[in-house]
Amino acid sequence: MKIYELLSDESKWIKNSAAVDSDGNFVSVFADEAVGWCLLGAAEKCYNNRYREIHKILRNKISSDYKSLIDYNDNHATYQDIINLCKELDI
Repeated sequence: MKIYELLSDESKWIKNSAAVDSDGNFVSVFADEAVGWCLLGAAEKCYNNRYREIHKILRNKISSDYKSLIDYNDNHATYQDIINLCKELDI
């Protein structure tokens, strides 16, 4: 599964945590009860064995204007920014 497929609608994209359950509690990105993920949480879930490679691809694509991918996800990106980025990179 690709990140943009996992984050198929805006309700599945979150900020300030890697993954949450339906009550908003922090959970593992791999937890069966996870219903929302940030960009990096979704990357880890979708590409667990290739996470470092995917992280590097994302980091290289995101401007160095941001402190980190977490900063980008939590403070600068919109849902559509995340989806467009992942579709452009086909991840």
